Amino acid sequence: MQLASPETAPKDGDSICETCRNINFHDLIRNPRQAENPRDPIVPSPHAMRYVIECKLCRLMFRDVPSRYMEKELELRSYSFKRISSWARDTSSDSLDANDSVSLKVGLQHTSGFHSFSDEDVFCKLAKNASQGSCCAQPVQGTWDCVKARSWLQTCASFHGSWCKEEVLRVLGMNLIDCENMVIVKAVKGMRWLALSYVWGMNAQSENDAGYRAGSSICLDIPKTIKDAISVTQQLGYRYLWVDEYCIDQNDSNHRNDQINRMDEIYRGADLTIVAAAGENKMHGLPGVKSTKRKEVEVICVDDVVVFSNGPEPHHQAKQSVWFTRAW
Repeated sequence: MQLASPETAPKDGDSICETCRNINFHDLIRNPRQAENPRDPIVPSPHAMRYVIECKLCRLMFRDVPSRYMEKELELRSYSFKRISSWARDTSSDSLDANDSVSLKVGLQHTSGFHSFSDEDVFCKLAKNASQGSCCAQPVQGTWDCVKARSWLQTCASFHGSWCKEEVLRVLGMNLIDCENMVIVKAVKGMRWLALSYVWGMNAQSENDAGYRAGSSICLDIPKTIKDAISVTQQLGYRYLWVDEYCIDQNDSNHRNDQINRMDEIYRGADLTIVAAAGENKMHGLPGVKSTKRKEVEVICVDDVVVFSNGPEPHHQAKQSVWFTRAW
């Protein structure tokens, strides 16, 4: 077997090594550990992996393993998110046929516990469940799923009590984008809206001299992030969207200062806030909406199971974004 670092692995390798094919994935799915914990009991895993350069599953699992450990045999463990998440718990069955998914980790067992090398989650599930169930991890699709997003909003309204059922606030002086007519309107009592949190980009504010106010029309040639946010708003069944650049009159200092002081009310009153954490400016767009592409996800099939990674945790990526440096 040829050993090498992930950086030197061929990108077009399409094989699965013998060791990976002999892994009992059914056991990993049936018997996951409840949570990853540095103080896990010193109970060795019956599953192991050794890196093979030609194996695409090895390359996925060993992506974050330091080079000095590449030639070692590492433990392979599975962890369940479903069984520790009350919103995703399925008590109807604990059998292999349960609509479940597990997270796979490779690492070493030390006297202090198990040390995982994985910086991102790699998921494993039965192939027949690959596209089913709201409680399972799913491979990220090329386009965003408005049906699933609507179901999340319905869950908020149905189960989160007063937290997500507050009476609609009326923010004095607030304007909104009417996404149907592409015009700025004054917000009135009873209107429900979404809000956009995004990055303008360098010099963008000084370039905007339109001074949008109630009654102003919005042309179709607008930044991709705003255009995509309007599309998301409509697909979620809403008509009104709040975007600071268009809903605050940038040429009216009194209106601008007043609305900035009410930003907390505006975001709190929104049914949902679209966070555009990708990209460095408002021309980037929302990944998965219209023409802005998402990163492709490789789904690896090993007999009757699928293994995949959706990349780094979204909240970690958000913290490293330009958007995270903004005040709101």
